[in-house]
Amino acid sequence: MTVETVLAETYLGNVGESDELAQRVLRSQKDGLCLEVTIGRSDRAKGRILVSTESGQQVGISKGRDWSLKEGDVLAAQEDRLVRVSIESQTVIALKIAESEHNDPAALIRLGHVLGNRHWPVVVQAHTLYIELAADAALIESTLKETVARLNIKGLRLEQVEKSAQETLDFHEDSHTDSTHHHH
Repeated sequence: MTVETVLAETYLGNVGESDELAQRVLRSQKDGLCLEVTIGRSDRAKGRILVSTESGQQVGISKGRDWSLKEGDVLAAQEDRLVRVSIESQTVIALKIAESEHNDPAALIRLGHVLGNRHWPVVVQAHTLYIELAADAALIESTLKETVARLNIKGLRLEQVEKSAQETLDFHEDSHTDSTHHHH
C-alpha cells in the first residue's frame, strides 16, 4: 500500500502574524487535519519541497522561488488540511573579540581575509561574527585559533551556538535582513 503525497500550494499566512490563522491551525490540529512538517534551512527558498511528517505522511510543497518559507508559515492542502511549517535549528560558530582589547585593525582585516578565502559564509550581528558550518566545525575552529594566534589577536571567544528558527541567520540572503514575504 502506498501513501499518497499531500500537495500544499496555497500560502495562507504565518501563525505569528495572524491570530485568526493561529486559531484556524489549532482547530485543524484538534480535528487531525493539520500536517506539521520541519524543513531544512536550505530548502526554504526552493519552489518544490518534498518532506515527511513525523508519522511518515509525505507532503509536497509547491511555491514561488521568489520568497522563502519561515517558521510558522501555513499552507492550504488537499481535503481541507493545513500544512504548518517549522524550520530546523542551526548550529553556527560565534566569534567575539572583547572590545576592551586593542587589536591591530590590520590583523582583524587579515582574519576576515582568511574567512573569505575559505568561502565560509558569515553574518555580523551585535558585535558577534557568526560563521556558517560550511565545513567541519573542528576544521573551522582550528583554522581560526591558528590564524588568531599567528596574527596575535587578543580577547577572542569562540563557541558553537544553536540558533532556533526564530533567531535565523540568513547567510545566503542578499545583504538585507528583511523578513518580508512576497506571495503571488
